[in-house]
Amino acid sequence: MIYFYQTDPQKAIQTMIDIRGREEFLVRKHNEYKHENYFVNRKEQGVNSHIAFFLDYAALANEIVKEVKINTLIIENSNKDYDSYEQQLLNSFNLSYIPDPTVDRGILDSYTGTYHNQDMNLSVTIELINDCLTIFGSKRLKPKSDSEFYLNDMSVVTRFIKEAGRVIRLNILEKDVYANKSNDGTAFERIS
Repeated sequence: MIYFYQTDPQKAIQTMIDIRGREEFLVRKHNEYKHENYFVNRKEQGVNSHIAFFLDYAALANEIVKEVKINTLIIENSNKDYDSYEQQLLNSFNLSYIPDPTVDRGILDSYTGTYHNQDMNLSVTIELINDCLTIFGSKRLKPKSDSEFYLNDMSVVTRFIKEAGRVIRLNILEKDVYANKSNDGTAFERIS
C-alpha cells in the first residue's frame, strides 16, 4: 500500500478547497453529501461540517495506516516534490519507469478554451503553457492518452470528448469511484 499524507491536514484541506473552487466547492459538496449519516448525525450542519469531515477522515486514515499488516510505503507530500515521490515508489517496489505518452501540440491546442457546467454554474479554463495543458489556474495536466489527462497531485482525470472532429466537452472524473458517482464524471460543455 502507498499512503500519502500531510502533517498539517488543516492547511492541506484548505489548499484543496481553494483549488477546487473555494466556497462554491464546499457548498456543492455539502449539498451532495448532507443526507449521508456522517452529516445527519452531527450537531454542526452546513459547509463547516464538510471541513470537519475532511479533518476526521485524515485523522482516521492516519490511525488506520499504523494498523495495516501489509507492506506499506508512507510518504509525507506537502513539499509537492512529485518526481521524488515517484522515485521512492519505483525504488521501494522495484518498478520500472514508463513515461507518459507525448501528445502532439496541435491536439493539445485543440483542447484550449473555456468549458462550463450549467448545473454547478462553474466554468473551467484549459490553457496551453510551455507545451503543457493547464487547468484550475496553473495545475498541469499530464497525458494518459491523446484525449485523457491526469493531475499528479489530485485524484482527478480529465477526458476531452470530440464529435465530428470538434472538441465539444470536457469530462472531469474523480479517481475515487464513490466520489465520482458515475463512470462518466462531471460534464463541462465547451463555450469558447
